[in-house]
Amino acid sequence: PFRLWYKFAMMKHRAWLLGGFILFGGASRADVPLCTDRPERWKALDDGGNPPVVSAAEPCGAQPALRFAYTNGRGFGNSRLDGLSIPPDAVGLRFKLFVESAARESAMHLWLREKDGDLWLCRVVPADGKGLSEQTGVWRDVFAPFSGFAHQPRGDKKRRLLSCDSLYFGFNYADQAVRVADLALVVSAAAPLPAEAAAPAPLASDPPGRRVAVLRESTVPRQPGH
Repeated sequence: PFRLWYKFAMMKHRAWLLGGFILFGGASRADVPLCTDRPERWKALDDGGNPPVVSAAEPCGAQPALRFAYTNGRGFGNSRLDGLSIPPDAVGLRFKLFVESAARESAMHLWLREKDGDLWLCRVVPADGKGLSEQTGVWRDVFAPFSGFAHQPRGDKKRRLLSCDSLYFGFNYADQAVRVADLALVVSAAAPLPAEAAAPAPLASDPPGRRVAVLRESTVPRQPGH
């Protein structure tokens, strides 16, 4: 009986050690925090839009927060954080979002800018799936996986997500005031990001130039023939 008990106890001990390694070793890579405590690091982007006013906001628990107040004029406005460095095992961006006010047509986007000028674009959709204006006055989680960013070929047209050195917060279509806290690059040791970060090309039988990708945007009216 003692031998059976001892064998069982050792099996439980090894299982506990293995579980501890997986929990605290194999998946313990820390996310990379980004700046939410220094509003001056977020620069107005001079791209013809109306950039938001950035200021310090009431913290989210123990986390410092930023406030972005956007007044719509030309349909868009962006704020830029430089000095971004994406590790090869990063899989996306996360943050907490607090909407103070937003019109129904308001939208918020994330932009990543490569050093050569190419951009990556993703619309901000909170984890609850509701629009900005549908839930105000509470903190909401946002996760934007890199797989959901669309490549915008405005530089050398080569997909190099890991070369991105700037993050933009973009605001569109209507006045809005939001707070952002706990902003970070999400790191996963189990899912390294390819250096080129190139989406697989579609296999088409048509000659080049015969196909067009149409992105449906609910806030843009449909035109005849589209």
